[in-house]
Amino acid sequence: MTYEKTLEKIHSFYAFGKKPGLERITELMRILGNPQDSLSIIHVAGTNGKGSVCSYLYNVLEQAGYACGLYTSPYIEKFTERIQFHGQQIPEEDLIRIGGRVFEAAEELQNNGFEEPTEFDIITAIAFTYYAEVKADFVVLEVGLGGRCDATNVIKQPLATIITSISLDHTAVLGNTPGEIAREKAGIIKPGVPVIFSAKDPEARQAILDVASGQSPALSVPDMLRCGDSVLERVEEKLGGYCFDALILGNQYKNMELSMTGYHQVENALCALTTLDLLRTKGLIEITDAQVRRGMKMAVQPGRFELISEEPLVILDGAHNQDGIRALQTSLLTHFKGKRLLCVLGVLKDKAVSDILKELKPLTGEMQLEFITTEPDNPRKMGAEELACAVKEALGADCRSEKHWEDALAVVKTQAQAYDAVIVFGSLYLIGSIREGWRREHENSTACI
Repeated sequence: MTYEKTLEKIHSFYAFGKKPGLERITELMRILGNPQDSLSIIHVAGTNGKGSVCSYLYNVLEQAGYACGLYTSPYIEKFTERIQFHGQQIPEEDLIRIGGRVFEAAEELQNNGFEEPTEFDIITAIAFTYYAEVKADFVVLEVGLGGRCDATNVIKQPLATIITSISLDHTAVLGNTPGEIAREKAGIIKPGVPVIFSAKDPEARQAILDVASGQSPALSVPDMLRCGDSVLERVEEKLGGYCFDALILGNQYKNMELSMTGYHQVENALCALTTLDLLRTKGLIEITDAQVRRGMKMAVQPGRFELISEEPLVILDGAHNQDGIRALQTSLLTHFKGKRLLCVLGVLKDKAVSDILKELKPLTGEMQLEFITTEPDNPRKMGAEELACAVKEALGADCRSEKHWEDALAVVKTQAQAYDAVIVFGSLYLIGSIREGWRREHENSTACI
């Protein structure tokens, strides 16, 4: 089987099962020999920030000399980004070989009377099998959707459980309130396993504490300045990242540098640092402050307020829900107040578009916004014209629609110089396409010089 045929087979499985739960993935992993039981895992859930926290943890552990796995979703440009090990994406030949084993196990699963596994079940099974095969020292494991019924929750005893921010997203599946969603996310909590969480919403925080009560000690990281066991003492912001001082579980961090932009990245960093210090205190990892410093600075999250061009200034941000848009709003007000911005927006139709646009409304009085709406490369996309109408109604901003993202990118290239910056945001499927398209055209133009 070729790499392309393997991907085609993976994508042929349904995105969602008929029944939520862990029965399918539990039986699938049993057939495969339960490779996940041999792994040392840090399990990370949340609405926003979980990918950044995973990146911080992975890079610090790698700097400490550990050979680590990083399992994330979705990917930005190439599918193999989802399964990384020791600084490299899973080789295509390994994906083909292990994919074949998992496909055979999926057939046996159904022969045993179980429902067909989902696409995410299949990918998760491939990742666990691969990490066990390469004998990963640690695996930083990002939840796909929710937590309680997520395929990654088949693991029995992670080293630590992390729950990042909670906001309204995937409400049809997870619930309609922060508390309901938080309870689903908190479903990854296991007896005797430490919990590190950074949810700000009071209802969400209480829901997490309720689930953790009697099971695990719950540690809290700062909301803004001080909460629980950590103190954020100083923050210096710049377009290319942050520098801060903090006291975390008794450890003093001075001039801690981050390469990711947005104040929420400081909070994500505190979440990661709290986890690392906890594991270090328990003797589960050996790591120096210098290694922590290098890893935190090296960590990047493609598509999260990512600067892909300085001339013209082009920034990509996968903000696609209320919390993500609030974080984007804060960054734009910090760096572009009074400026003229060209915004390229594309979303999936199952997102709360009216709520997303409502979060952008305060920006219209602080800067000049003009929009191009387009469509992500995904069957669940919202039509560009429908989105343009929503933008005009909610924000009163100038807006044109381009159905194909390639056409939107062409407009950006011809008009970008007329703006102080171009901000591409919304679905990560759109971000990945624009990122790849921009890089490909830049490489082609460079080759012609």
